[in-house]
Amino acid sequence: TDGAGISTYTDYKNNQVIAVFNTVQLPIDWNIVIQIDEDEAFAPLIAINNDIWSITIAIIGAMVLAALFIGLYLGTLVSRRVLKLIKSVNEIVETKDLTKRVAISNDDELTALAKSVNQLLGALQYTHQQTIESTDEFDNLAEKNNEYGSTKQGRS
Repeated sequence: TDGAGISTYTDYKNNQVIAVFNTVQLPIDWNIVIQIDEDEAFAPLIAINNDIWSITIAIIGAMVLAALFIGLYLGTLVSRRVLKLIKSVNEIVETKDLTKRVAISNDDELTALAKSVNQLLGALQYTHQQTIESTDEFDNLAEKNNEYGSTKQGRS
């Protein structure tokens, strides 16, 4: 064949072969052909590709494990704080002591919830105190009314 080029073909061993050829102009024309099995030619690329896949899988695995541990840590941290808040509210409910408050430690959503619970407890405490004062006032009025009624009956 005249000229240069690249070709693939199946050799006598039934292997795919890559051939590069060129014509060299000397006193006589020489055709030079260099050939290599495709498996041998692409072996380094296949090895690199396999290494890339192995590294990629290892990195993804490490990222999944890191995400799992971070998720477990954050979940435990949040659930521990929620359980502490529940315990504080349950203590207040059980003791019926409206002067107690929920401990506030951070500045996040759970802290906002704890502040809201404390505001609710303050409002309940105020309402309870107003109810006690109103009851005392009512009792005083009822007592005065009873006294007035008994003196009025004594005069009749």
